[in-house]
Amino acid sequence: MSTLDSKATEELRSLRSELQGDEAWRGRVELVERPPAQGTLGPVLDALQMALEPGTAAPFLAALVAWLRWRTSDIELTVRRTDDSTTVTLSGKRLKEQDAAALTAEVDRLAKHLSRSDNSSAD
Repeated sequence: MSTLDSKATEELRSLRSELQGDEAWRGRVELVERPPAQGTLGPVLDALQMALEPGTAAPFLAALVAWLRWRTSDIELTVRRTDDSTTVTLSGKRLKEQDAAALTAEVDRLAKHLSRSDNSSAD
């Protein structure tokens, strides 16, 4: 998951804190920083990296959707698999408008997209 502005940086820190509070994700969440631009101090938070195992995409996305629904600002996150170019973008604004059944269907759809096997991505 990546970000570009300072508000989004705060949101990534909030998401990391939320995920670290859940035993299922503790130790799997890492902040990724990029080097500072020339003439500035300190690194810049660029992304949140998760270590997922097979079968954990759906629970992770469910946790992510639950966190997004409670954001007071409009936020958009991109989830990307590091082993290929598969990406999923989630918008907090769009999620707030959905009921529980629609959210469950969306999480299932996104999990299938992120969890597809390497063989099916070659098609």
